[in-house]
Amino acid sequence: MKRVIFDTNIYGRIIENGELAFVSDSVASVLINYGSVVVRQELKSYEGKRVVFHEGKVRKFRALLLEAYDALVKKTYEIDGKTDRLAEEYFVAYEKLGGKELRERIINDFLVVATAAIHELEIVYTEEKEGSTRTMRSPEALKAYEIINELNSLKLPQFKSYQELKATLKSRRWFA
Repeated sequence: MKRVIFDTNIYGRIIENGELAFVSDSVASVLINYGSVVVRQELKSYEGKRVVFHEGKVRKFRALLLEAYDALVKKTYEIDGKTDRLAEEYFVAYEKLGGKELRERIINDFLVVATAAIHELEIVYTEEKEGSTRTMRSPEALKAYEIINELNSLKLPQFKSYQELKATLKSRRWFA
């Protein structure tokens, strides 16, 4: 089984698409999903008053995000000194490579990737578009991970989308 981590936006996508039951029923037989306190904090800090129709009831979006996280995550990793240092190294390299995003806006992305690298998680599922200049998948960020992980003898996780997650769950859940 692949060891993975979902970026914050994946939980939103699961709820928006009404696929919590499908993902919950499928993920445990195909993947081991780990979490990060960073992701849980971002979900918890969602301030919108949005509601969605879920299983015959109107529910608060924030509550469903947290419910999805708790249902899908096997273990939550804390941010320790090693993870924090690695994320800072990513940021320094990112800036040197021409990355323009402010530290405050991108450091959580780097913490998620650092968590994945340190704990040898194979895939980071994210809806952030590859090549976008403001995401964990910007060209500067991807190059920074590659350089810094090589210097630290860490494997770079793959980055995959929600559509790729769904395809994996659909294709493998019948054979697990």
